[in-house]
Formats: sequence, C-alpha cells, structure tokens
Amino acid sequence: MAEIKLKKKKPVWPWILLAIVVLGLLGFFLLNDDDDTERLAETTEVQEVQSTDDAEGVQNTNQAEAIEDYVSYLNQNGAQMGLDHEYTHRAFTMLTMAMQSAANGTDFNFDQDWQALNEKADNIREDPLKLTHANTIKDGFQQVVNSFSNIQEAKYPDLNDEVQTLREYSEGMNPDEPTLDQKETVKGFFDQSASILQAMNNQNS
Repeated sequence: MAEIKLKKKKPVWPWILLAIVVLGLLGFFLLNDDDDTERLAETTEVQEVQSTDDAEGVQNTNQAEAIEDYVSYLNQNGAQMGLDHEYTHRAFTMLTMAMQSAANGTDFNFDQDWQALNEKADNIREDPLKLTHANTIKDGFQQVVNSFSNIQEAKYPDLNDEVQTLREYSEGMNPDEPTLDQKETVKGFFDQSASILQAMNNQNS
C-alpha cells in the first residue's frame, strides 16, 4: 500500500503579525507627519519674523560698513591726488556704494544715479591726461548733491544744512581749471559727503 504524504499547512500567524507591524508603522508615520507639519508651520512663522529683523540688521550693517570703508579710504589717501586721478575715481566709486546703502529704506531710486556716477568715475581714470576732467568731476559732484538732497528729504530732514554745504563745494569746482589745482575743493567735497553719510548712519543706529 502506497504511503500518502500529507502537506502541512503553513502557519497564518506570521502574516497576521506582519500586518499588525505594517499598520503600526503606518500609524506612527502618519501621526509624526502631522506633528512635523505643525512644527514646520511654527518654524516658518518664526523664521519669517527673524528674517524681517535680520534684513533690517543686514541693511544697517551694510550701510555702516560701506560708510566706514569710504571714510577710511579718504583718511588714508586724501593727500595722494595725482595725474592718474586714481584717488578721485576710487572716492567716487566708494561714495556711490555708500549712498546706495543710505538710499535703502527710502522711496528714492538711486540706481540710475549710481550707474551714471560710476561711468563718470571710469571716464576720469580711462584718459588721465584729458583736459575735461574738472568738468566731468563737477558734473559728478552736482549729481551727488542732487541724490543726497533726495535721500535727505526722504528720510533725514534735519540734514538740510549739511547738504547745502556740500552743494557749495560742488559750485566751487571750476570746470576750466585743472583738477590738481583744485585739490582742496575735491577733498572738501568728499570729506563733506562722508560727514553726511556718517550723520545718516548715526540716525539709523
């Protein structure tokens, strides 16, 4: 008589256990996801407040640094005006950077003036022996005064006299006289610009 082999049924309980584990893990991740969403919303809200504060802090820091760099350059190089006009070029460039920072937070758009002033600064250095430098510098001075006036009227009403003094330096620049014969006027203009920027920065601190 042939032996009949009986197949053993595989136990069902491992599958039940696996299903329980899977359901438990799903529930765990779903609950954590809700918590993470709430935490993310709270973190985002805090970050938005912090970013606003940080933006104001960065703006003030950038303005202070730009002004400090400009003042430092004037103090170190004021007596070094030469035929290459490097001093005037560099002073114009650093002045416009500081003014750009000072214009932040006002309705005055300094971008166009910034571009025009930097073009004048580049023109001065490109051809050092050109006879029209004094005229270019005077035009630049007048543009700086007008920009300062707009910034001052928008945010610093008590600095009107300081801007007026700057205007007098600008008007004192003779376009028909060599720039190197007008060192005091040029240096006085840049120094007065630095004083105005420092006063503006002090009001923001």
